[in-house]
Amino acid sequence: NTGLPIVPIGNFEMQKDAVALLPQDYIFHRGAVAFEIMANEPLIAILNPYDTELRKDIERLLERRCHFYLTTADDYDKYLEAIRKASAAAQLQT
Repeated sequence: NTGLPIVPIGNFEMQKDAVALLPQDYIFHRGAVAFEIMANEPLIAILNPYDTELRKDIERLLERRCHFYLTTADDYDKYLEAIRKASAAAQLQT
């Protein structure tokens, strides 16, 4: 047991500031996305709770304490699709 709580990230409204914290490589290839920021501490949804290096890498990269949550692959995929759509819409406006 990893002790990470499971969070349905699809129930959170997408925050562009939170999503922008991590490079796309983390979001699309390493299975981690920031979905909320509370008191300047990012809440990070991850797919693999056993990848402790990923958590260390994220905290090093962001230079602050992060809170990690487990999410389902289905929820993660839906969230990625919402990120892609938001990104495409933003590119159309520029």
